[in-house]
Amino acid sequence: MITRNPFKVLVVDDDSQFCELMKRALTAGGSDVEVVQTGAGAEAKFVPPYDLVILDLKLPDRSGQEVLRHIRRFSPSLPVLIVSGCLSAPDNLDSNTFFSDKLSSIDDLAKFISSHIEKIKNSHTQASP
Repeated sequence: MITRNPFKVLVVDDDSQFCELMKRALTAGGSDVEVVQTGAGAEAKFVPPYDLVILDLKLPDRSGQEVLRHIRRFSPSLPVLIVSGCLSAPDNLDSNTFFSDKLSSIDDLAKFISSHIEKIKNSHTQASP
């Protein structure tokens, strides 16, 4: 029997309540979740591989766009979900970067994240021999 390691998620957001909410919800769904609240913290975490990064656009020490560029240098195909208080997505998102606003209900946001996790898990399954 093949045992898959837990789905690894990195949450990058300076809103501690949002981080705690995401961590509880994703952990309850079986994911292994790490939380950082700065861009520098996110960039330092890129040693362990992640299956998904949830990224805020406005961080206290740098922009989420800068963090995204750092992520893309090391992991061009890593799925990144930008979750922001902005109502519109940034321009020029690549095919592995998705957007949702934080102004959605938490249930809608959780469903959106869960659907992306399922898509990613399915792509891992299809890529396995």
